[in-house]
Amino acid sequence: MNKYDALKNAVKNVIKNNGRQEITGDILQNILVRFVDTFGSDYNIKGLADANQMPDTSAKCIYFATESGNYRNYGGLELHKGEVAMLVFDGGGWNKVLLVDTSGFVSSEYVTEINVSELNADSSFELAAAIAKVPQTYKKGGLTIKFIEKSSNEYVMYYNKNGSWSSDVNDWVNLQSTKKTTMTIEELKTFPSSVEDAVKFLKNNKDASIIVLNKYGRAVGTLSIYGNLSSYTFIEVFETQLKVKSGYNSSEINGSPRKYWRYYGLDNYGGGVVNRGEWSEWSEMVSKPFEILQSRLDSVVDVYNGSTIGSVTTIGRVLREIGDSYAFKNKIMLISLVDEVTRKRTLYYCNADTFSNNESDWVEVGKGGNFDELVNDAKRKIQEAVDHAKTIQKGEKGDKGDTGWLRLVNHGTADTTFALTPNAMHVWGQVAQLRLTLGAAVPNIVNEYAFEFQSPATPTNLSLPATLKWLNGYVTPVRANKRYQASIVNNIIIMGEVEL
Repeated sequence: MNKYDALKNAVKNVIKNNGRQEITGDILQNILVRFVDTFGSDYNIKGLADANQMPDTSAKCIYFATESGNYRNYGGLELHKGEVAMLVFDGGGWNKVLLVDTSGFVSSEYVTEINVSELNADSSFELAAAIAKVPQTYKKGGLTIKFIEKSSNEYVMYYNKNGSWSSDVNDWVNLQSTKKTTMTIEELKTFPSSVEDAVKFLKNNKDASIIVLNKYGRAVGTLSIYGNLSSYTFIEVFETQLKVKSGYNSSEINGSPRKYWRYYGLDNYGGGVVNRGEWSEWSEMVSKPFEILQSRLDSVVDVYNGSTIGSVTTIGRVLREIGDSYAFKNKIMLISLVDEVTRKRTLYYCNADTFSNNESDWVEVGKGGNFDELVNDAKRKIQEAVDHAKTIQKGEKGDKGDTGWLRLVNHGTADTTFALTPNAMHVWGQVAQLRLTLGAAVPNIVNEYAFEFQSPATPTNLSLPATLKWLNGYVTPVRANKRYQASIVNNIIIMGEVEL
């Protein structure tokens, strides 16, 4: 008996008509047996599909899908609530074969979730009362119940963590509560030990708030972990007061929290940022203007204050004070001090090419030397910084001298059927529908089509060109009472949602 005969017999033994119209058993049995006959031995049965994992497509294969959602790694197939389907790979692409649709019935022995309020005329309960209302036929370990909570008048969900039925409220876990897990710094240094560990941890703690502890058990930061299937990477974002470089150094505490991030390779992939099973180096999350500032700090000249409390001194004493221990001495080209003779604040500049501890290389401003050249050089550097700041604010100028700004076009509630012009932000208020196409592009430049609109109580009916590609394959749904902003470049669209 081959595996397909075994599968047929398993289907016949498990899927049966119970005579109470709780399951369309005969029909489902016939469907399952028929699919075995149809696909034959050319297809490998791979088991349950996991939407978060890459399937094995080395040969024709069949996966079973039972959980609703988008199966992006399976050709982007969508499974609706209540559906059971086969996801079939025929060597060239994926197909969905529906086994049970949303109109099917399931025997109570297979039910894992029930709506207690719905079974009781939409009544509200506290947890103990909701547990007591569970019908006898549904009582089992692992059951999930949802009901309208009397105190909040909102739906809540609990599941029975016991292996068998329990009416004790302490055995029921609130699924809406935020999970918390902890990890020590030492564990974080070596985590994960394998790709499988990374995926397992991500699946088990996808809704968790991960607290990082030092060797004394004290919290030193929070960790966010998520997967990026587009680049086959596992990403960590760590917010802490610790100074993070290649690892963690708990002895160095900074004054304010900082964020760091790194990648972990989940698979070998030509477009990936790291190889499978390898970590990238830690990088601090900073803004672009701050990165630009950091890149220019090496060219900044320090003014050293030799009279911090107004005490009188000489240039020789200050140079001996600086010595070789001052970390930024190579940046010191100016020294300010209160002269012990004149009792006035005096400025000295270094007449050498680099910092010098020799008193003869320091000249009082206004007493000769090449200070004029130093001033002119400072002016040039300041002007360079100002010019660069202007480019940060409004973008580099194009060949035609354009400013780089997007032109604002306010449509109000008119022009709801419109061809977007490039390099302009088109803004609508609350509109019932919006049918947009792309106008002619300007040659020899990057064209950006941007628009914004508000969705009223009945969501806006948004129509866009079918040729557009959504970033990461995710189509942003339009919901009621939200504001949306989108950008289209090279036929790729990104659209975000905010509250009105």
